[in-house]
Amino acid sequence: TVSRDARLAVLALVAIVACSALVLIAAADRPSLFSATTHGGYFPHWMAGPLGGLWPGLTRNGTALRWLFSGAIVVMYAAYLLGLRYVPRLQARWAIGVIVAVHAIFFLAPPLALTDIFNYVNYGRMEVVHRLNPYTTIPIFEPHSDPSYYLSNWHQLLSPYGPLFTLLTFAVVPLGVAASFWALKGVLALTSLGTILLVWKCARLLGRDPVAAIVLVGLNPIVLIWGLGGDHNDFLMVFFILLGFYLLLLARATVAGEGGDTAPVE
Repeated sequence: TVSRDARLAVLALVAIVACSALVLIAAADRPSLFSATTHGGYFPHWMAGPLGGLWPGLTRNGTALRWLFSGAIVVMYAAYLLGLRYVPRLQARWAIGVIVAVHAIFFLAPPLALTDIFNYVNYGRMEVVHRLNPYTTIPIFEPHSDPSYYLSNWHQLLSPYGPLFTLLTFAVVPLGVAASFWALKGVLALTSLGTILLVWKCARLLGRDPVAAIVLVGLNPIVLIWGLGGDHNDFLMVFFILLGFYLLLLARATVAGEGGDTAPVE
């Protein structure tokens, strides 16, 4: 029935938001396996974010935390599969609202699982602060007193990133390490939302259900945890790839419309 389908859809969305919030609160509470850049004795408030220490009674047992994290991922993935089936039957604002909500949640989180974001910051500071080209000098030769050196871990690796992204890391250097971290997180979250908007537009041009399309892309737990949570720069690359697809589809639709055929592009 319609009411049953709607309840299942709402249940799926609530589960994804709740598990995302649980991972955020657990990661922001103290150094743990949730956040790879933290360790005993080092977890500054600026990295923990505004929700740091919100749930001090949460278990400190490492094994229990592993089960908590694994359980949250399993529930999120089950909810994601349920959502793929039932969420498109709701009004679009439900899916859009939850996608924006989980982006806000993972924006507020400390870096999860991956250490990449502080390598981004460190490569930028090598050039701007220390006048060391990150394409020709490995980080171990920069001053070890730089605060980003302590947080980064690719000390034996030349920068693997393209020049446009590297220029972005140069641009945030004047903000300092902490603000650079949050600025890059913001750029990646906004780029992810822009990608989802392009998915919506591409689906409409193809005559497909745009709600189903954005649920498929925007609520994938792997993308949320290891992409948004891990602050990975893949979002920038994917955005421009999808922008190219969108412009091609738009051009084809325009040509078809001028020819008198207004059917969606297949």
